[in-house]
Parts: sequence; structure tokens; C-alpha cells
Amino acid sequence: VWKQLWRVTERCAIVLQIVDARNPIFYLSADLRVMVEEEMGKKMIIVINKSDYLTSKQRRMWGAYFAKENIECVFFSAWEEQRKERVNDASGAEHLLSREELLAYLKMTAAKYNIAPSERFNNTVQYGTVGFPNVGKSSLINVLLGSATSQHGVNRVGVASQPGKTKHFQTLLVPGEDDMMLCDCPGLVFPSFVSSTADMIAAGVYPIAQMRNHWPVVGLICQRIAREVLN
Repeated sequence: VWKQLWRVTERCAIVLQIVDARNPIFYLSADLRVMVEEEMGKKMIIVINKSDYLTSKQRRMWGAYFAKENIECVFFSAWEEQRKERVNDASGAEHLLSREELLAYLKMTAAKYNIAPSERFNNTVQYGTVGFPNVGKSSLINVLLGSATSQHGVNRVGVASQPGKTKHFQTLLVPGEDDMMLCDCPGLVFPSFVSSTADMIAAGVYPIAQMRNHWPVVGLICQRIAREVLN
């Protein structure tokens, strides 16, 4: 599976690291960002998916945090976009992007960094999508592919409630955007010295069906959530 990650980062000029808005730091791999930007000299954008869970204030605070860390990020909600009932805060840069806005942002980024379509990949710019399992990566890709996918003969990406639905590297042309190709990587649990199995279960990264003992997760939840909230 890690070979799939290498294939995506090797062929793509722009890499989207998808994180879950409910705990962006947990899902953000700093090592991957260093590899892509500093070692490979490519562009990475952090897409904070499931941002409908955040209030406008929370999005502004996360936006300020990532700006301070010099990390480029955008806020998105595949679920809200699929419902077409986006909660849009137009007061600042931290509003939820629509499908059209996100596609335009990706094309603008390619133009900003002089990334031209590659003849090697059928005159397209390759955009890689990487991230932990269960961050909504497949749902985001389906939104970008749009409702016209069936008319263009493009297969949608499979989505499931359990983590790790995507098993293989795959490429997908964006309908109506002949110069844009998405390269999807299977979800990967990136190495961390601070994340326990309980952390991964609570974050939806580790399949509950494989859980052997639920008490560490219960204890973790009790530590992080006030008693009056649980009551």
C-alpha cells in the first residue's frame, strides 16, 4: 500500500492532503508534507474536509493557526456539497468552498506555480489525494467528479462507513475539465509516536470490528469530554 503513496506523490505536481476538521492536527502528517514540498519540490494543499462540523469562529481560528504555521489550507465539506445546502460564511477566507470554487482554486494554484499540463499524462495536470482512512477522501473525489460522471463513462469512487474502502491507486479525469486528473491513493495510517490504538479507534481510523478492548477508548473519551456533557 505504501508503494501506492509513492506512485501518487511521484506523478502528481500538486498533492492534496485531506484531513478531518474535527481534529485536523491528528490527521495531518508533517513528515509527508516535508517529503512532498521540501524533498520532492512539489506543492501540497491541506483540504480540511467535514468542515460543516465547525462553526464560523472555529474555522477562522483554524485558518489563523495554519496561516501562522505557513500551511496552505482550504475548508470543504463533501457532505454539505452533496446535499447542495452549504453553510457559507462569506465574511472571510475560511468559508466552505463549493465544488466549483475548489476546482477553480486547484487550477489557480497550478497557474500560480507555473504547473502546465504534462504530455506524459495525456496533457493533464495531476492532482494527488492522500490522507488517513475515513477522512472523507472518496466522498470529496466523488464531489469533484460531479453528477455528470455517469454520462462521461467515469466510475465513481466507492464509499463505505468503515475506514479503508479504497484499496488501489487510481486515476480519474474530471468531467468538463480536460486538463485535470485526480490520482487517488488508498487511505494510510501515517506513523506517529503520540497516537495510541484508542486514539485511532476514537478518530475512526481503526476498524471497530478489530477492537479487542473497549475500555481504553472509553477512558480516552471520558478524559476529553466534560462529565456534564456525557450526562
